[in-house]
Amino acid sequence: MNRSTSPQKQLVSRILLSVVVANTLAFMILAFLGALNVQGKALVFVDPWGRLTVYSLWFIGFLGYTNLIRPRPLLRNIVVGLVVANIPFFLGLAYFDRITSTPETLVFVDFWGRITVYSVWFLAYESYRSYMGEEK
Repeated sequence: MNRSTSPQKQLVSRILLSVVVANTLAFMILAFLGALNVQGKALVFVDPWGRLTVYSLWFIGFLGYTNLIRPRPLLRNIVVGLVVANIPFFLGLAYFDRITSTPETLVFVDFWGRITVYSVWFLAYESYRSYMGEEK
């Protein structure tokens, strides 16, 4: 967190981070326990909640990446390498029918798929920033 930020903004930032982490944990634990109903009308609630969770997690992850990992070349290369490896891994598992989309696994498959799609955007942005003169 930026040390020049006012104490009030730091408090708000910590509260928002705590809400995002708590929401993500609640969603993933309920999904893992099979307590999320993904049938019929319940899906109208679960789908937006899942999207909110994955978007929130992605933005917090990217904020953490830009503040903590990007300035450290070794860590940055490890994260970029993991992201690069995840994309063909996920797509390969799907292509070879190693991922099953049953009601029990649908939430995880959707979550992983969305993270994979956002990973492509992450790589595109990092490539643009690094190779097109946006490097700080």
